[in-house]
Amino acid sequence: MTDIETMSGTFDVPEDLDGMSKLSGTAPASEIKNYQAKLITYTKGEGQLSLSFAGYQICHNSEAVKSQMEYNPESDIENPAASVFCSHGSAVIVPWDQVKDKCHVPCRNEKRQMIEEEPTTKRMNHSVDEWLDPDEIDKILHMATHSNHGKNPKKGWHYGESNRPRRVDSDYVYTAPKEVKAKEKYLLVDGYNLIYAWPELKAVLDVNLDGARGKLLDILSNYKAMTDYNVIAVFDAYRVKGHEVTASDYLNIHQVFTAEAQTADAYIERFTHEHGKKYDISVVTSDGLEQVIIRGAGARLISSREFIEEVERRAQELREQFDIK
Repeated sequence: MTDIETMSGTFDVPEDLDGMSKLSGTAPASEIKNYQAKLITYTKGEGQLSLSFAGYQICHNSEAVKSQMEYNPESDIENPAASVFCSHGSAVIVPWDQVKDKCHVPCRNEKRQMIEEEPTTKRMNHSVDEWLDPDEIDKILHMATHSNHGKNPKKGWHYGESNRPRRVDSDYVYTAPKEVKAKEKYLLVDGYNLIYAWPELKAVLDVNLDGARGKLLDILSNYKAMTDYNVIAVFDAYRVKGHEVTASDYLNIHQVFTAEAQTADAYIERFTHEHGKKYDISVVTSDGLEQVIIRGAGARLISSREFIEEVERRAQELREQFDIK
């Protein structure tokens, strides 16, 4: 365990297996790749090391690597350091040293600092809770969809309301409004995101992942009984090799495990775009970019924090209604 900490790695609580100890965790590949020989030496041949690819994370010694590589981003033509911004419907190149001054959302380094300052907001394969105000999201969408409103693409001129034909009263014929049928309501929940944001479930997760997932499903099942939502809990399975999307019923709700290389965010975004016009969809998410995408598809947004408060409020109302202490 000391060696893993020295490598800047992490590990879970050791497991006892018939007189042996099993230690699972992660460590940088550059540090642990030659550790097998050292392990065999001090365990007199009884120790075993099994390694598998765990994905990409922030480099633990980034300054040393950059110094060793002598990388100059401005001379890298194939991978330019500048960013592309959208302004009035057109692409604008912004030099790397001006990006922070011109962007209106937190940069990656600022997100990392927020995670370090508030570790309780960490979640699996996602960033921190980046809730955007719905008015701000609507403004972004309005700017994106109406940046060229009123412009004639062929002649390059603008027209006003006076150019449109005016309808006189004699042209008007009253038509009774059609009866609007209420849409079926769906609530999609990013399972692991909500588990990491919920202190009660996070405490269970530190002991057992399946236990935390089962407790969340029980909470969502109770919430379903108090509302008219069709509840779907979506869990990441994108690291499971060869895994396909699987869906099953749990009591009165549904649970979905995503396919290999598909995150829960991606599944929810696809579901929202495919069924946004057919169903009344609400999504529990705290991913800033996903909020813009889902809002653009016409779905309602609920942050993990707001959903936790909503569940606890409804549970309190039931306890007061039935005088349960």
